[in-house]
Amino acid sequence: LALGSLEEAHSRGLAEARSFRAAMAAVAAAGRWSAALGLLDSMLERASLPSPDLECFNEAMLASAGALAWTESLRVLEVMWQQRCPPDLRAYGCAIRACGHGEAWQHALSILDTMRERRCEDTDGSLWNTVVWAYQ
Repeated sequence: LALGSLEEAHSRGLAEARSFRAAMAAVAAAGRWSAALGLLDSMLERASLPSPDLECFNEAMLASAGALAWTESLRVLEVMWQQRCPPDLRAYGCAIRACGHGEAWQHALSILDTMRERRCEDTDGSLWNTVVWAYQ
């Protein structure tokens, strides 16, 4: 239903980034995380579609984190930088949680290093707590 509605909106020239974000959330909630990532990939590849915004990337990160697809979370982080859309704490947190679910705590720790290199501060220490959780 969500994909049909998105296709209809696109055919009428009404699809915006938020339309794609809503469709990503809907398909992810239905357990179709790869479809959510596919929507993001389509936005990146097709000039006729709107460019993804920070919230679109975050929605894709949430979908992959919930599906234990930690490698996809890391891929989306890299794509965000390539698209000049720096990840926020929510994006980093999703990637760290995905690494934790995938028992890839070393990657979770490297995300904190990347954050430090790119001057993204975890002011309240919540992501450190998430890395500790990922290690357990």
